Amino acid sequence: MKRPRFLGRRRDLPADVVVESDAFGSFALTHEVAEEMRLLVRRQDLGSSGGRVVAICSTVRGEGATFVARSLAAAVAHDTMTSVCLVDCDWTEAPDENHVGLAGYLAGLVDPEEFVRKTSLDAFTYVEAGSVPLIKRSPAANSQALANVISELSDEHELVVLDIPAPSDAAHALALAHLADESILVIRQGGVPIERIEQAPSDPGEDHVSGVVLNDAKIRPPARPVSPLIAG
Repeated sequence: MKRPRFLGRRRDLPADVVVESDAFGSFALTHEVAEEMRLLVRRQDLGSSGGRVVAICSTVRGEGATFVARSLAAAVAHDTMTSVCLVDCDWTEAPDENHVGLAGYLAGLVDPEEFVRKTSLDAFTYVEAGSVPLIKRSPAANSQALANVISELSDEHELVVLDIPAPSDAAHALALAHLADESILVIRQGGVPIERIEQAPSDPGEDHVSGVVLNDAKIRPPARPVSPLIAG
């Protein structure tokens, strides 16, 4: 297996979590990323309730939804041994039909026992997206067959994480989001106008968005020291 891709900026520190899989190769969470995911797990209470389905989405492509989905699933499985299934629902990556994983299962070409892939973490499994032609994506996202698949996975795992495309890339993303119990929105700092960020929770529905992740945040100290206020 090749050297894993490191997720996070501080690559000089030892990796906290390393995941290997024939489906996606391997990746490692740097300490900073692992700690942020642990905070997210605690704040969203993701390691305690069984059969929960969470969608990770973004406003536009490139904000890091896949990065957060993989990191979150790996951190939960590694730290808590909660059984996690990460489902890649982004059929927009490949233009041609690729009958593997989720796409192959929906097309009736992949058996249920074959489309869930194992990883090096016993509690972490993965479902590839495959690819679906553009005109078939919306019907597939709204199909009862897909709803049944997600329901079955939630029966078999304590946590199911859906990695879904951005609504700006794919209108069917909203149907995918509502296969989950809730959505976590990923926003890259400086990536989109503030007006779009304010509108983003209304896409899946504000009641459906349970949390927001500010990705690649750069927090700068004040230019000069700030004196504390003293009450007289």
